[in-house]
Amino acid sequence: MATGQSPFCYGPIKREIFKSILTKEPELPSWLDADLKHLLERLLRKNPDKRLGVDEDIRDHPFFTTIDWKNLELKREQPPFKPFRGVLENDNLQWPEDKTPLHPADGFSYTSPSWTRMTRRIRL
Repeated sequence: MATGQSPFCYGPIKREIFKSILTKEPELPSWLDADLKHLLERLLRKNPDKRLGVDEDIRDHPFFTTIDWKNLELKREQPPFKPFRGVLENDNLQWPEDKTPLHPADGFSYTSPSWTRMTRRIRL
């Protein structure tokens, strides 16, 4: 979320993405704030026992020095951004009446036999 892209390999091949997450170090852009970069490196450690939040309290990290945790817990802090009221009103949230089937293969005129076999095993 901080950079707009994954710090690991990304692409259409899930196997390569998973392999990258498990074996490679995250690639963080050099333009990131030093505190944010350090925070992400600590959160993305391979060993879960050494990750920030397990090994040390995440609240003590320099990235969060501007947060008054006590006031935040007591809901006394103001958010840094408030969307304008019109966005929050239900009248502006119009969800289409969509009756599309939830199963991805339903409604197609042709389905690969291998996909059909696989989805038969998955369906409840």
